[in-house]
Amino acid sequence: MPQLRHLMIKCMTMSPISCSGNMVGEARFLENLQTLESVENFICTEQTIEMIPNLKKLKATYRDCKSNKKWQHYCLNNLVHLCQLETLGISFYLSSSFSRVELFPESFSFPRNPKKLSLRGCKLPWEDLRVVGSLPNLEVLKLQFRAMVGEEWELVEGEFLRLKSLQMRWLDLKYWRAENTHFPTLEYLEIKRCLFLEEIPLEIGESPTLELIEVYHSTFAVGSAVLIQDEQRSLGNGALQVRVYNNFW
Repeated sequence: MPQLRHLMIKCMTMSPISCSGNMVGEARFLENLQTLESVENFICTEQTIEMIPNLKKLKATYRDCKSNKKWQHYCLNNLVHLCQLETLGISFYLSSSFSRVELFPESFSFPRNPKKLSLRGCKLPWEDLRVVGSLPNLEVLKLQFRAMVGEEWELVEGEFLRLKSLQMRWLDLKYWRAENTHFPTLEYLEIKRCLFLEEIPLEIGESPTLELIEVYHSTFAVGSAVLIQDEQRSLGNGALQVRVYNNFW
């Protein structure tokens, strides 16, 4: 299968592959692979990276429920070498025995060129998101169920310069601080099940590119979303839409 480009297998476990001897030729059928989805406990060795140099989309899930291995075992620091990667989805299902220090940043590095990034269950403090904010081509960011932990997220200048879509779901964020110079290209904002978020920064509404804010079951954030819309309408910006959903999901 030398022309294999897309591989989607439910709950596949991919172990490290040795590229010595005859394995080099046998592994070349992956060199044109562009999509690798639903892989579980993907061990990202240097040899594996060499086998998939043209990978553009990777979605991987990590579980520790049946393993005592440390996260360094999965060599996630080698993700930085996937230079063609445009879409990355990483989901962690961590027990309480795995701390944030064991995972990031010592054993995890982001590739430099993704346009889409989805994180779940990483349990990273918000200040570590600055690494993500520095990714030069990032356009879509999804932060799902305990991707980040902590009450406060304060942005700094120069982050998320090309971000168009931001989705935050099931996070314990309470205070979100941003200025009108942050997210200069944001078009879509989704807040879902962020039960403790007191408000969406009003300054975000000043972004000239923002088109839609959707708020799902995040009671405290609703008032600020409506206020953003009212303020923009008073300034003649009737294009910004705000949608509020009170259903649980």
